Amino acid sequence: MIELASIDDKPIIEDLMQDYLGGLSAFTDDLLSVNGRYQYPYLDHYWSDPARHPFLIKSGKTVVGFVLSREEINPAGGSVVMEIAELYVVPEYRQQGLGRRTAIEIWQQSPGTWRVCVLKDNKVAYKFWRKLILDVDPCFSEESPSKKTNNQTVFHLISN
Repeated sequence: MIELASIDDKPIIEDLMQDYLGGLSAFTDDLLSVNGRYQYPYLDHYWSDPARHPFLIKSGKTVVGFVLSREEINPAGGSVVMEIAELYVVPEYRQQGLGRRTAIEIWQQSPGTWRVCVLKDNKVAYKFWRKLILDVDPCFSEESPSKKTNNQTVFHLISN
């Protein structure tokens, strides 16, 4: 299902990232670079920062997506908060439960406090994450989009 991505896998994620960011561009306008490619300025950090983790999503031997997770220190209390920063499944493999199983597998590998942020106008992503998070943690919390949250809905959950 998921496999830690090596530096040799980075070009695969870069290619998939173009489709992913192209889809997100419907909800935000700051992704396109001057050379016509979508930019994700943090991708290199997933192979240099030990608090960031890149994974390939596979169906059999076929790469069908990626997930990027990261850990941060919560400035409010000093505790670790983990985040699924990005999750992408290619369109032909959607509606098969891969995204759901991927998120659950990530959360099971690192139980604890997690957050997921969703662009405020991305209704499909909001519906997906809200249902999944409710199933995993019925006591989750949700922050409404605001300037403080970069106009994203922020879900907070505890995984076991």
